[in-house]
Amino acid sequence: GAAVPWLSSSAGHLGMSLVESKDGGLVACAPLWSQECGTSVFSSGRCVRLDRELQPVATVAPTAQRCSTFMDIVVLLDGSNSIYPWEEVQAFLGNVLARFFIGPGQTQV
Repeated sequence: GAAVPWLSSSAGHLGMSLVESKDGGLVACAPLWSQECGTSVFSSGRCVRLDRELQPVATVAPTAQRCSTFMDIVVLLDGSNSIYPWEEVQAFLGNVLARFFIGPGQTQV
């Protein structure tokens, strides 16, 4: 079935969801905590499988997000003047890259 958010998609949304499972039960998922990693925020959470009587059957922890490793970012720009206005492209790229910690031993561009 389709996921049903507990709250509306407004700024107060907590990311909780409820989905019907194939066996007629439910799977409820919710974030537990957030981890700040530079300028990125990762939410960790749990999902609980419930039977038809809404009793917990199993707990599933999705893959944890980690930020212990850094990344390399490659950006390829077409400099043939086919992209216009070029200044806006440069400003956009600057805004995107400003959200990363760039430097030795960190994210490399």
